[in-house]
Amino acid sequence: MKIDYLAEAHLLKEKIVSIRRKIHEHPELGNQEFNTTALIKAILAPVGYKIERPLATGLVATLEAPHSSKNTVAFRADIDALPLVEQTNLPFASCNELMHACGHDFHTAGAIGTALILAKYKDLLPHPVKFIFQPDEEGDGGAKRLIDAHALDNVDAVFGCHLDPSLAFGVIGTAKHEMYAASGPMTLTIKGKSCHAASPTEGVNSLVAAAAAITKINEMYKTNYENKGAIISVCTLKTGEALNVIPQESTFTIILRAFGYDKIHECQKRIIDIAEKEVAKFGATLLASYIDGYPGVINNETETAFVEEIAASLFGTQNVTDVTPRFTTEDFGYYIMKKKGAFYHIGIGGNEPLHSSHFAPNEDILPLMIALGAKILFEYRVTK
Repeated sequence: MKIDYLAEAHLLKEKIVSIRRKIHEHPELGNQEFNTTALIKAILAPVGYKIERPLATGLVATLEAPHSSKNTVAFRADIDALPLVEQTNLPFASCNELMHACGHDFHTAGAIGTALILAKYKDLLPHPVKFIFQPDEEGDGGAKRLIDAHALDNVDAVFGCHLDPSLAFGVIGTAKHEMYAASGPMTLTIKGKSCHAASPTEGVNSLVAAAAAITKINEMYKTNYENKGAIISVCTLKTGEALNVIPQESTFTIILRAFGYDKIHECQKRIIDIAEKEVAKFGATLLASYIDGYPGVINNETETAFVEEIAASLFGTQNVTDVTPRFTTEDFGYYIMKKKGAFYHIGIGGNEPLHSSHFAPNEDILPLMIALGAKILFEYRVTK
């Protein structure tokens, strides 16, 4: 039996639009998505999905397939909103001071629609499917915590998508390798010696030392990394408490973006070396701390080619395009550090960027999202 994925998706459109609007009207921050989680469970449990709750919010919904291996194909949808006041004037606008301004309401509703099609044709499934409704993508990263809680057990490959206002409506954007950059937050604290502003030679001005270090770091970026696959941005500087007191301590933060942790670590080492040498000229000392942020998204070539093939079969090759790797980041990368997989974009056109308080995509994109997700999950062949 051949499934008409687009026809099935359009049959679900009214239902999925209603679900999307309910989620949009009642957004929840990361790790607080209790009502969203309950809504997803109430829809998917009755149609045969096994529901697991590895974390306090979010869930994993698995549909077993008859006569198949345990190897599973997974699909991830993020469910959290942003701390942003909506200004769309939609009749279903947010009822609180949060907003789904990054499309997660579409991702969640679209994944529910895909899950409903798979449940309808469960007897045809060649392998189990798993939907990972992930909390806290916008915050500390729910992906890693779900993986640590065994959400990828028995998974052979994992897929995910994101709305993209920079692509024309209905165009599918892919990248066979680097798609999103890794992140490396840093905090550098300069310790000097406080004194009265009228006697500056009696102290060590941590602010002046910090300013010198920041200037040198920025010069390093311009000389060695600009247009070479890395971004180094100083974003905050906190120092001083009084107009007439030399500050004893100054702290500034840096965000690094590069394609892969190796480049991040290289930048972090150079920044610390430069900052230590610069502040020492003023008699100050440096305390540096840093972590590995999101790993970015580096797709698998085979799985990306598969997504392109499926998208072309549904929408035509003219509606499938390469996307330029970007320095924003995404915690989907944690999944494909562990398993094969691919992340792709779905074009929505329009003038409003992601994270805008006026962000209001055309809901006609939902059937396209649903059909593409369903065909990917049905037709991917797991490793035996």
